[in-house]
Amino acid sequence: MNDALTAQTVELLQQLIRNQCVNDGTVASGQEIRTSDVLRAYLEGSGLDIEAYEPDGAPGSSGC
Repeated sequence: MNDALTAQTVELLQQLIRNQCVNDGTVASGQEIRTSDVLRAYLEGSGLDIEAYEPDGAPGSSGC
């Protein structure tokens, strides 16, 4: 693996870990929207169609 790709991968993983999106099964936990936002920004311009999904009654629990 080349150094640029390794650095990019490490940066993305660090951002995801910093988000601390842990879902313990309660509606208030998780806040996956932070992870969705990071992934959406990372994949923007990649040519992929990205859709966000947020279940009813669980604000902040968005997924891509």
